[in-house]
Amino acid sequence: MGLLDILTPAEFAPRVTDIDLDHLWSQGYRSLVLDLDNTLVPWMTYDLPDDIRSWMERAKAVGFKLCILSNTPMRERLRQIEVMFGCPAVGSGYLGIKPRVSPFKRAIARIGADVKKTVMVGDQIFTDILGGNRTGLHTIRIEPIARRDFIATKISRFVERIVLGLIEKRGKKRHHGRPETEDCRPETRDQRPETRDQSPETKD
Repeated sequence: MGLLDILTPAEFAPRVTDIDLDHLWSQGYRSLVLDLDNTLVPWMTYDLPDDIRSWMERAKAVGFKLCILSNTPMRERLRQIEVMFGCPAVGSGYLGIKPRVSPFKRAIARIGADVKKTVMVGDQIFTDILGGNRTGLHTIRIEPIARRDFIATKISRFVERIVLGLIEKRGKKRHHGRPETEDCRPETRDQRPETRDQSPETKD
C-alpha cells in the first residue's frame, strides 16, 4: 500500500449530516467513532449544532454504538462532552495521539465494537483518516464545520490540500453513498482509434 492509499478515506461527505446512516447499516457497519473538533463542534467549543445532534440521536435509534475520539488532553472537557452528547468520549492525550493506532483501539474497546464493523468520521486526513486506515476502520472524511483551528492544524491543512488534490486527480475520491462516476475516475487520454475518411476516392 502506497502513501497516498493510506491517506485516502474510503468515502467523502460534506458534513456528518450528509452521511446516510441507513446505508451504512445496510453495509454491515454497527459502530461510529467520531472526531470532535470541527467535525461535531467548532474547535474548542461545546456548541453542537441542532442538525448534528439530531443526526447523532438518529444514529443511536438505528442501533449504532457511538464514541467520540479527540486529540484533546482536557479530561474535564471530555467528561462534559460525554454528559452533553450522551455517548462515551475518549481523549488521545499527549502520549497516544491520532494518528497512532492506540487511541482508536481505546475508543473501539470503550464501546465494545468490532473493528471490521466500525466507521471513523473526521475532518483531518493526517489524524482521523490516517489513523483510522491504519486501524482497519472504514473512514469517511468530511469538511471542517468551522475555519478556526489549532495552530498546528492550520499548518497541516496546507499539506492536506495538496493530498486532496492528488486523491481527486488519481480518481480516488469516492462520494459517500454514490457509485463511482466518470468525474471521479482517473484522467485518461482519449484512446478511441483514429478514424479516417473512408469514402471512396474519386478520379477527376
